[in-house]
Amino acid sequence: MGQSQFEGDLDSSGWTAIYWSNDESHVVVLSFRGEGDEADTATIVNLTQKKMKSIDFNPPVPVRFDAKSETIRAETVNGKTRKVAVYDLEGKLLPREAPQNAQRERIESPNRTYYYFPKYEIGEGDTSIRKSSSGDVTLRLPEYKSVHSRNAALWDNPQWNPVDDNLLLALYLPSGFGKEGIRGEIDVFSVSQGKVVRAFPVEEKATPAYGWSADGKHVVLCDVDCSFHSVP
Repeated sequence: MGQSQFEGDLDSSGWTAIYWSNDESHVVVLSFRGEGDEADTATIVNLTQKKMKSIDFNPPVPVRFDAKSETIRAETVNGKTRKVAVYDLEGKLLPREAPQNAQRERIESPNRTYYYFPKYEIGEGDTSIRKSSSGDVTLRLPEYKSVHSRNAALWDNPQWNPVDDNLLLALYLPSGFGKEGIRGEIDVFSVSQGKVVRAFPVEEKATPAYGWSADGKHVVLCDVDCSFHSVP
């Protein structure tokens, strides 16, 4: 499932994001300060055991819930060094090497023409799209690229189009995203063309929910309302 529901007024002192685990046994509540992605608290509710665990971040840091690995990921920046603390659904801090070695299965395109290995932390390098038949690299999705004159990082693992093996969606967010004037970008990459074929700006207030339509013909962006955008 991994779905989310957003609550709160962006004009107030903060907002809340609510996420369900895939088996609906846990609820993760992230409490954000202001309009950005910096959270001061992550609360995990175990519905089966009727237990609650809170993780406090002081000072607040960028935090997100990764639905694929079902982990909470908190990022700290010290100069040019970025580190990501990863917590499981019990609120336990995982060793840095654990997410790199656990479940590193390849993520295949719908017809298994291409695949890539998922990344778990910023700093692991570019995402290489490889041919399933040979393992040769066909396309590299850069870990960092310039977005609106700022250095932006690939924020999550790319999403394959559900029908067309050639297309992926990738979200890039710059450092400081959420502050006034700092925007990100959602890119549609074409493997066969080796480039971005369409880009959608992400405004500074919040990242919309994004993905592919079931037929693969549209990119779907949802904030208050959902919009459908055709792809080449």
